Amino acid sequence: MRRRLRLDVLVSACMASVALGSPADHRIRVLRQVRGPDHTITIIAFDYTSGTASRIVRDEKTGAVLSDQRLPGRPQSSREEFKEAIEIISRDGNLSGLLSAGAIAEGGFIVDGPPDHPSQHRYIQIRLLTPDRGKVLRVVVVDLTIGVVASASTWFE
Repeated sequence: MRRRLRLDVLVSACMASVALGSPADHRIRVLRQVRGPDHTITIIAFDYTSGTASRIVRDEKTGAVLSDQRLPGRPQSSREEFKEAIEIISRDGNLSGLLSAGAIAEGGFIVDGPPDHPSQHRYIQIRLLTPDRGKVLRVVVVDLTIGVVASASTWFE
């Protein structure tokens, strides 16, 4: 009987290999993972400390790294990053009341940060809407690298 390598074990092994190339204090997150028809697993990971993204392709059966490359640009957000941004917004004294009053969070695009913020940080844009989604209450940019609200405005910039 053929044994299949569990995906969570493969991802752990993959992150260990990513971490080997990075200092131990780097915060790295798997943004997405896709099982290919050719028995490979492609993993997109983001290193918040260095501000870089990587694509790692591993053999599903053996776990061998077939490709490991730095990605240009910014991969789009993961569900976990969206959830983390909402948690950060809910802790912000100026914005938490909007969420408590029923504001709906939408968006989740990765964007440039405000001009006075570090360019290598990872920023996600969240729109807070009225419960009926009829009006934008705030456009919030969250710095996922340091876990703070970078900006909040009533309009798109």
